[in-house]
Amino acid sequence: MTERRAGSHIAALEDTPPQNAKHYREIQRWIRTISARAYELAKTGAIPIFLGGDHSLSMGSINGVARHCREQGRELFVMWLDAHADYNTPATTITGNMHGMSAAFLCGEEGLDGLLGHEPRAPIDSSRLELFGTRSIDKLEKDLVKLRRISVADMRKIDEFGVSVLIRRVIDRVKAVDGVLHLSFDVDFLDPEVAPGVDVRQRRHVCLGRGAGCRGADRSGNQRWSRRELVRVARRQDIRRVREGTVHSPSP
Repeated sequence: MTERRAGSHIAALEDTPPQNAKHYREIQRWIRTISARAYELAKTGAIPIFLGGDHSLSMGSINGVARHCREQGRELFVMWLDAHADYNTPATTITGNMHGMSAAFLCGEEGLDGLLGHEPRAPIDSSRLELFGTRSIDKLEKDLVKLRRISVADMRKIDEFGVSVLIRRVIDRVKAVDGVLHLSFDVDFLDPEVAPGVDVRQRRHVCLGRGAGCRGADRSGNQRWSRRELVRVARRQDIRRVREGTVHSPSP
C-alpha cells in the first residue's frame, strides 16, 4: 500500500509505533522522504537549505547528509541552535513530541529504531553534536546529555563569551579534522518578539543581534558548511511581519 504525499509515493510501514511518540506515522513518512532526498542532493555537492515546521525535519535531512559524509570518509558535525536540547527519547520524554527527540535520534539513541524503515540510518557520534543557545531541558534529558558528554553552549556561556567566539571554536574543531558542518536553526532560538509565531516560547532569549553573530561567523572564510535548515517558520504572523518589514531587534 502507498500514500500520495509531497509529490511522491511513500510505502506505508507496518512497524509498531513506539509509545510516547506523537504523530509517529505521519512524521515517519516525511522523514523517510527527506532523508532520501537529502542524500541525493548531498551527492551532487549542492548546499541546499531545508525549511520546515519543527525540528523533527532534521531526523531526515541530517541523516541523509550524514550518510553521504560517511561514504566519503568525512566526519559530520551538527550545530544545533535551539532553545531546547531535543535530546529526549520515547523513554524520557514528558510530552511525547517527536521534535524533542530529534537530536537524540541523530546520535543513535534507542527508541525510534524503525523510523526510517529500509532507509539507511547514519547516526553521528554525540561528541560531534553542539547544542547552542539551550535554555530549556528536562531532567532525564539533561542526565542523558551529561552521560553522553555533549557540548552545550547555554545562555551563560553566550553571555560570557559571545556568539561569534563560541561558533568559531566549533568551526576550528571541524577544520582540525577536515570535517563537515551542518547548521540546524530552530527559530525559537530567538526572541519571540522577532518570531512571535513560535509555539514553544522560552524566556532568556537570544536577541536578533546575537543571532546575527552566526551569520558573521559564516563569513569567516569557512568553506565546510554542508547543509542548513530553518524550522518553525510557517506561522502566519511571522510571515506577515517579514512581508511588512517589521522584524527588528528588540531594545535592550
